Amino acid sequence: MFGNDRENRFTRISFNAKNGDVVSAIHKLPYGGGLISKRIGTDNITKKGMAITGVVAGDNKLVVWGDKKPPQFSNAKQPFIEWSHNNGESWTELQANGFVTHAWFNKNDQLYVAREKELWTGMTSKSKGTKILSLDHKIENVDYSINNHIAVLSNGKVYYTTNEGESWEQAIVPKPLYVVQISDNGDLIGLTEEKKILQKTIDGWNEITLLNRNDVPVDMKVIHNRLFITTQSGIWTRNLQEENWRIFQTDEMIGKLIKKGEKLFGYTYRGEAIYSISTKDESKSEKVFDASDSIVYDVDIMGDALWIATAPDYSWEEMTIPQRR
Repeated sequence: MFGNDRENRFTRISFNAKNGDVVSAIHKLPYGGGLISKRIGTDNITKKGMAITGVVAGDNKLVVWGDKKPPQFSNAKQPFIEWSHNNGESWTELQANGFVTHAWFNKNDQLYVAREKELWTGMTSKSKGTKILSLDHKIENVDYSINNHIAVLSNGKVYYTTNEGESWEQAIVPKPLYVVQISDNGDLIGLTEEKKILQKTIDGWNEITLLNRNDVPVDMKVIHNRLFITTQSGIWTRNLQEENWRIFQTDEMIGKLIKKGEKLFGYTYRGEAIYSISTKDESKSEKVFDASDSIVYDVDIMGDALWIATAPDYSWEEMTIPQRR
């Protein structure tokens, strides 16, 4: 028999069909997970066992979010978002009232938080902030530019603002998008599920092609007005207002790009390492974390520390079977 134990952990129990006694019982327990702070020569783990799905650094503030008791096969979740003003030594819970999917700081160090169908700003430990967007369908992807233009992908539409949410416009996309990005100039860029790069213009959405048409985009990000695309052959980059591509090699294939303001990180295709990618000198990438034993969700840098958000994996463990008296 399969089910959940009292802690909502996936459980398998075997019974003796003749007398109903429990013969064996096992459940899946999490191992790993938590927030890793990496400094030169030292690695520390806090929030052990939690699924930390996001981390972002502001001006002397660190924010993390995820699930406090992540079950593997259960909808029961304990979502949280917390911030720290003392480099992770202590944490204060914020009033999100739901599962957080994205969060970031603008240039004025104001926190923006995306929940399942809503976008909020000004959230603090004493205030849930102000709602600036509410949708009927799930938010699938969110992006923000350095000057805090915002783009939100939901149900085949892109909702975008160039005044920090005071007013919003809509754009219907011609093909389902996997990623949406917005530049400092307000340009919208999309990566389709068919791995095509589209840019919105006055005339509609036009495809951006690589110099090597056989190269397939895996992920993409826009920082300021520069486009970064990771492929099997390396990382392509160009200014959105120009057509001259540059490509630089990485030690390993980058399968996922993580953007944090002006910072860019790459997560390898096999999920074994995190690289820091220079956005100013596009010839440099440096391995900053060996992730072979971690399930990485997010990463950011604050001060001299690299902060890595990880989730636990699960293994079958035997349960104690109570004996009949």
